[in-house]
Amino acid sequence: MNTITIFALVCALSAGPAPQEEETREFRVFEGEDLRSITLLVQRKTGKRLMWTKSLGLAKKEVSFSLAKPVHDPVKIFQVYRSFLAMNDLVLVPVRGVEEGESYFKIKMAALAPKSALPLANGSEKPSDRFVSRVFRVRNASPRDIHAALINMVTYPQGILMIESAGIVLVSDYDYNIERMAGIIAEIDNSEGRDRVDVIQLENRTVSEIHPLLEDLVAPAPRNPEQRGRLPETAPIRVLADKETNSLVVRANPLWLEKIRRVVERLDRKK
Repeated sequence: MNTITIFALVCALSAGPAPQEEETREFRVFEGEDLRSITLLVQRKTGKRLMWTKSLGLAKKEVSFSLAKPVHDPVKIFQVYRSFLAMNDLVLVPVRGVEEGESYFKIKMAALAPKSALPLANGSEKPSDRFVSRVFRVRNASPRDIHAALINMVTYPQGILMIESAGIVLVSDYDYNIERMAGIIAEIDNSEGRDRVDVIQLENRTVSEIHPLLEDLVAPAPRNPEQRGRLPETAPIRVLADKETNSLVVRANPLWLEKIRRVVERLDRKK
């Protein structure tokens, strides 16, 4: 056997599966296979169009996976593939504006995903390895308190934002992790719902000046939509005036109690 024959044999053995084998390959066993090859296989099996850059290093990331029977369902294949990506801190971000019926996705580093156009979930679907955003509206607890409680539970710290004035917490994370946090948010929001009593001491203005303003503010909102500026009927609040100590006695849930305290601080400034 001459040198040319040996070289041709080596090339044939190192070339990998023949095109016919790739077309008929099953989604079943991967023993340390690189993620780039798996991505190409997933494209063929699911019809999804996936885009990535060389800097992600898919060819250097290996996955091992084995099933007793091959998977033929494109939906299940894509679900498993999402898990492969999650294991390597990668996520799929849908490409907007493509033609109807076509599915295009960008493969991105999960740490950068919160800044991308992620799907907005509402909790109605079964949790999965999708990377999504979800908005939580809290009625009783402070978004700041919820942020502090969850900051070490999100996969990436930049994945949780709060809007204190609107009572909103925005979470971007893997769907199954958000579902876990949803239960915690509900529990915190419920436990904070019990009314508390606080005494606010006035320093610069008299209670006779401030109390009427607060009474009007916390009165149940009228049904007439043109009369705005009052708190909604769902916020049961009472404000009493103690003229002897020049103090306000406020009963409300912690969220509204904090808001009223901030209002009083601004009204009690020196003239």
